[in-house]
Amino acid sequence: MFDDRTNPKSLQTGVERITQQWFQHRGPWMGISEEKLSQTKLPDPLKWLYRFAGEWPSDNWWETVFAYQDMLLPFECLEVKEGKLVFVSENQGVWHVGTLTEGEDPPVWVQENEPGAPWQKLSDSLTEFLVTFCLHEIVFGAYHRAHIEGILDQFAARGYHISPLWLDAPYVSLFDDHVSRPISFHLVDGRYLVMDKAWCGTWVDEPWTKFPDLFTPPDDSPRKIKGHEPLPEDMQIPDFVRKSHLQNLIRRHQHQAEYHQEMITKYEQVIDRMNGKDS
Repeated sequence: MFDDRTNPKSLQTGVERITQQWFQHRGPWMGISEEKLSQTKLPDPLKWLYRFAGEWPSDNWWETVFAYQDMLLPFECLEVKEGKLVFVSENQGVWHVGTLTEGEDPPVWVQENEPGAPWQKLSDSLTEFLVTFCLHEIVFGAYHRAHIEGILDQFAARGYHISPLWLDAPYVSLFDDHVSRPISFHLVDGRYLVMDKAWCGTWVDEPWTKFPDLFTPPDDSPRKIKGHEPLPEDMQIPDFVRKSHLQNLIRRHQHQAEYHQEMITKYEQVIDRMNGKDS
C-alpha cells in the first residue's frame, strides 16, 4: 500500500484507503471545497489532505479525524509563522509543524513553542510526513485501542499474519537533542493497526472478546463527543469552539442536502428514461 515512497499519488491513495477502512464511509461533504482551496496558497499534499478530510466529523472537539493525539489544524486556523505554514500542532501545544506555502512536495520543519526556538528540519517530504502523521492519528482515533509493550510480538506468537505497512518514518521527538525518531506501522490480519510494536487501534467490534488480555471494554467515562451533534452543554468547551462546531454542522447538512437532492434528480431521470423506453 505504501511501497513506493517516490510516488505521492500512490501514498495518498493508501492513506485514503486505510482511513476509510478505519473510520467507515466518507461523505463527499467531508472535505474542504475546491472553491476554497483554489483561492489560497497551499502545497499540493496539504491541498489533497484538506480536500479529502478537512471536515471529516469526529468524536473530538475538532472537525477532523486527524486530531486525536496531535492535531491537523482546522483549515480556517492555518497561519504563516516566520515563513513557515503551520498545519499540525502537538496536543498540548509543545511544538508545531510547518512547511512552505507552495510546492509539489516541500520539506517539513518542527519548532518548539518557546520564544526564539528555531525551525528544525524534520523531513524532506511533506507527503511522507503526512502518511506518518495520518497513520499516527488513525491509531489514536480508532474505535478501540490498546497499549501494551510488545503487542506485535504477542500477535506473532499467536500465529496472526503481520504485514509491514510503513517502516522507520521520522516523527517529532525533540528529546535528548534529537529532532525526530523513527516509527513503524504494521497491519495484523488487516484489522489491527500497530504502531511501534506497542500501540494498537482497530475498527473490529468488541475486540476484547477475542483478546481479553489486550483490549478492555470501554467504561462510561470520559464521554465521547458525537461529531454530528452539538457539543454537550455540561462540558467545559470554549464558546468559539462550540460556534465553529455548529457552523460546520450547518455547512455539513447543507452539503448533505445538496448531495441527496442531486442523487434524487439522477434517479428520477433514470426512471424517466426507463418510462420512455416502455412507451
